[in-house]
Amino acid sequence: MRTIIVLALVLGLWESNASAQGYLYKCTTVQAAPGQLMALIDYLKADLEKVRQSGDEPAYMFRHQQGDRWDLMVMVPAGSYTDYFTSKTAQILEHPYGSDYYNYVALQEEGFVRGPALDLFRETWQNNTYFHAEMFVALPGKHQDLYHEREMENAYSQARGGIYNMIFTKENGFAWDIFTLGGYRDFKHYADTQMSTADKEAAAKQAGFESAAAIGPYLRSLINYHHDTLGAKVE
Repeated sequence: MRTIIVLALVLGLWESNASAQGYLYKCTTVQAAPGQLMALIDYLKADLEKVRQSGDEPAYMFRHQQGDRWDLMVMVPAGSYTDYFTSKTAQILEHPYGSDYYNYVALQEEGFVRGPALDLFRETWQNNTYFHAEMFVALPGKHQDLYHEREMENAYSQARGGIYNMIFTKENGFAWDIFTLGGYRDFKHYADTQMSTADKEAAAKQAGFESAAAIGPYLRSLINYHHDTLGAKVE
């Protein structure tokens, strides 16, 4: 009994300290088994509908269209580890080893991440249909610099009339140290944002970069590697 109490206290302290870094989410990326993509989508859509019907906070999914090798990303608002692992959501989405779910899966990666406030996350997913994910592994000792660079790129984007990309940092799990998710109304909105005619040089300097041309090289000086993916929301 004393061991359980100590573990509960440690978990509570960890979550109390971690909560200052952002809201807790679970992110899962899944690559379908050959020929099983549509069956996997149907399986996960049924799971997400069960989550909605349970009364828990909804989870969200988008489908890769180009970019990384995974096919689907599922984002689950967790709140805290205790809340998540005692929830109906976990009972639905934590598929036991050897269950029929894995008949449809070639590769799955997952991790718990800290990100934006739930209201912003919810609003971004509900108001958009198209998403851009950029996922990074930082060079040793460059984690804080990379986070700051992501903030600078957000400032650069918004100065040019673009969107705010939600930033998520890994707490445990998959290899990615940090990733961003940007929501767009549709592909045209994404394309129009990328081709903004605003003054790129002024926007870059305002965001803290030496120039617009320096943004890419500075980012590459902070990362081991990165992948990015474009895709549409699955409902």
